[in-house]
Amino acid sequence: MNFFRQISSTCCLAVVALVAAVASCGGESTSAETVKPGDVAVQLFNAITSGDVQVVKDNIHFDSQVEKDVFDEYLDMAVASQDYKERTAGYTANYEIVSDTITADTAFVKLKGMTALGKMTTFNVRLVRIEGDWKVDGSQAVLHREK
Repeated sequence: MNFFRQISSTCCLAVVALVAAVASCGGESTSAETVKPGDVAVQLFNAITSGDVQVVKDNIHFDSQVEKDVFDEYLDMAVASQDYKERTAGYTANYEIVSDTITADTAFVKLKGMTALGKMTTFNVRLVRIEGDWKVDGSQAVLHREK
């Protein structure tokens, strides 16, 4: 039994090493150098209203896995709800960057766009740089919403 566990562990390490080697062998960079925090904020807000749950999950950061898991579960339920489907039917989000301020690994982006209810609104969004990539800060994503 221990022999099989040792082989299993060795195989897992080999797979991880192979994936890391392939990932580092090129491809288009999506690091913070090429993707700006404002672009991430726009993409996330547009994805929320289009129901692209995976884009939202990939571009938001929480300090703990528990917070992330709870958010992901809530997001899945919200997007599946009839109310959400009715509000977003035929609606295409088109948020635009009004301004952005970047200081080291924190950015504040002001977005403006039309809500699914037809109201022009502005959001002030906080982003953080995590392992080189900009993510919307899930704990303080929307700092202020103007009507």
